[in-house]
Amino acid sequence: MNERHRPLSDWVAAVDQGPHNRTRLLPINDGADRRDARQLTKFRSGWRRAAVSVRPADGVEFTALGLLRDDPSEVVIELDGAGRPIPIANSGLRAIEAVERRWPASELTSAETADLGAESVVLRHALVDRLDSEGSPVPEVYWLLPWDLLVVFADRLTAALNGGAAVPAMRMRHWFGPVGTRFTAAMEQLAEGIRRGDQGMARTGAAAFLRRLQRVEAHRIPPQARDALARLVQAVGAANEFHAYWARRIFEFLRDLDIEVTRPKQVRLSSLAAATANTGPGAGTVAESLVVPPFTVTFDVDPRRTTTLTIIVETTGVRDTEDAVFLPVDLLLADEMLRFYIAVTHRPEGFAGWLELHGVEGTYQATVNEPPLGAGEMATLTAEDIRPSLLPFRYMSDLPASAAWARTAAQLPTGSPLISVIDSALGEMP
Repeated sequence: MNERHRPLSDWVAAVDQGPHNRTRLLPINDGADRRDARQLTKFRSGWRRAAVSVRPADGVEFTALGLLRDDPSEVVIELDGAGRPIPIANSGLRAIEAVERRWPASELTSAETADLGAESVVLRHALVDRLDSEGSPVPEVYWLLPWDLLVVFADRLTAALNGGAAVPAMRMRHWFGPVGTRFTAAMEQLAEGIRRGDQGMARTGAAAFLRRLQRVEAHRIPPQARDALARLVQAVGAANEFHAYWARRIFEFLRDLDIEVTRPKQVRLSSLAAATANTGPGAGTVAESLVVPPFTVTFDVDPRRTTTLTIIVETTGVRDTEDAVFLPVDLLLADEMLRFYIAVTHRPEGFAGWLELHGVEGTYQATVNEPPLGAGEMATLTAEDIRPSLLPFRYMSDLPASAAWARTAAQLPTGSPLISVIDSALGEMP
């Protein structure tokens, strides 16, 4: 946003007088309704803010957010996603004018915050979305979004997870898009899964909620909403043992933004160099481990095969509630970050998994920073996402893992590009 006044919303319409002095809206965006109104050349200069009187054919007169110019003379009204004029009070209009004049300085006075807070959700979202897309507003700007709705939704969903209430039928729509990571969409998926009794959908929503929430800029969330989200995170962790570790870290972070508990659980390793120097008789393996309960991830190098890295995943205290999960493990190898999804499934030695990588040289950094995915969640990935995890099947034979991948392929939607990638990789297994 800059000093020039331009539309906040995607749609505008010029106005004309209809019969009986009723307001008549002309075609949206001059007929270019697939374009963003802010990108229309007509709004490059010469416009000023206005509260435009609207007299609908079947309603009460009100004022709407608008713009006007003198040469050539024209008045436009800003519209919501349904093509309806966006109402505004004079106090709200003055606040928006002040914000636009000061940009890129984005701090709001207490009076402006109060005036804008009294406006509709549609208007507040449009303002925050524009400020976010065109710059880096202070976190408090995002507090204008309808967090009261999210607090109600989060608390009702928490009660449902704790077994004390019906699952809420609420939609957050796109209101929180400017905050980033779409964590509210994951909350809706979790709620829908519980409502349907679909454990896979609920688990997918819960895992996505945790992944997205730990990446959000939490200062953009006001304290009351952070507290509600922390309660929901706690309930999500209690409902699934595979989510408990990440839920605990995110819960602590939401309660104290000054601590850095959401930093990746990682270790920098020089095992390969050490293994190279230790190839004498009786030399053992060189191993480093990361513990992210209930998982222990061990990175193992046999000094007789110094370019072979084996990633071993073991668990403790896991109930027999899952067929298989896929734990994402990130490796920084030669300045390239690769993610491997390791199939953790039931084996004679327990709920475990492993992956063998060939041609690994030098030092590397390992990271485990996200909860595992169930088979249903793999549909959210792309073929390129899973390809590195399947290439090792050309030289390693692991029937439990290959069976887990095959079951995943069987659950994918017909025509999914992941199916051919999985089938091709398993077909090359020795």
